[in-house]
Amino acid sequence: MCELTDATQLARAMAWMATAPAARNQAYNVTDGGLIRWRRLWPRLAEHFGMKVGEARPLTLGQWMNDKRPVWDRIVAKHGLKPTRMDDVALWPFADFLWGREQDVISSVLKLRQHGFHDTVDSEEQILSYLRRYREERILP
Repeated sequence: MCELTDATQLARAMAWMATAPAARNQAYNVTDGGLIRWRRLWPRLAEHFGMKVGEARPLTLGQWMNDKRPVWDRIVAKHGLKPTRMDDVALWPFADFLWGREQDVISSVLKLRQHGFHDTVDSEEQILSYLRRYREERILP
């Protein structure tokens, strides 16, 4: 289980912190406000891309993706995507870090809420909205 922080959520929180008297000289954890389990999200991501969910298998994406540039180039050509380098679309070492953790990572946002910032983001929906936007922008199929 983990929490995510969308950049727009973080920006709203930072603007609040810069102007709210209650935030003066305080430090806060900022997250979207919900918890996710990746295994629950994978079926939704697969559905978005019109794929079936496969079996989980351990691998290091940073290494596994090293020789996949020709595959990405074929995907770009097949779907008429904007010519984009695969490394500009995904940061595989970050994915390895994110999905390789063996324990839950939960940050309390209680202090943030108690001091007056109550915005939340549905992380799963936000991920899907970005994928839809990347599709509209012809970055992802």
